[in-house]
Amino acid sequence: TGKIHHVFKGSEHGCTEGPHIYKRNGWYYLLVAEGGTGYEHCVTLSRSKNITGPYELHPQNPIITAKYSADNYLQKTGHGDLVETTGGETYACFLSTRPLTRLGRSITGRESSIEKMQWRDDGWLTWKAVEMFRGSLWMHRTCRITYLTHRSQDWSSMMKASISISSLYVCR
Repeated sequence: TGKIHHVFKGSEHGCTEGPHIYKRNGWYYLLVAEGGTGYEHCVTLSRSKNITGPYELHPQNPIITAKYSADNYLQKTGHGDLVETTGGETYACFLSTRPLTRLGRSITGRESSIEKMQWRDDGWLTWKAVEMFRGSLWMHRTCRITYLTHRSQDWSSMMKASISISSLYVCR
């Protein structure tokens, strides 16, 4: 045990939960779910040079959401995590739903989605093809990925576990 640090109060989207911390190029990145689990659901990102903060918000938060586009096929996008391929590509895995009824009900429940991301020159993460947001977020090809997770004693280490994305993709 040690001293308690309140590192992040959340953004204007509210209902902050599900934090993930990654270290990359001297920055600590804090990825969180916000906005609740309904149509306001989103993923936001912040960063700091110190693991205990203060964290600055991504200038284009939320980095993943469907809340501004009611006609998107996938809705309620949030609760994300990052993976990196052995070739250095970055993907965001996140939850989504497909409202299939006139009333907007998602009878298939919450589903997993994946989208290719890229690190900009300024050190912020963004969608690889942000202009294609209205298109399908599903990725159908197979690639090898590595989870970006951290051991509790060593925040800069990455625990590697390769899996095939096609083994996670299930059509309903």
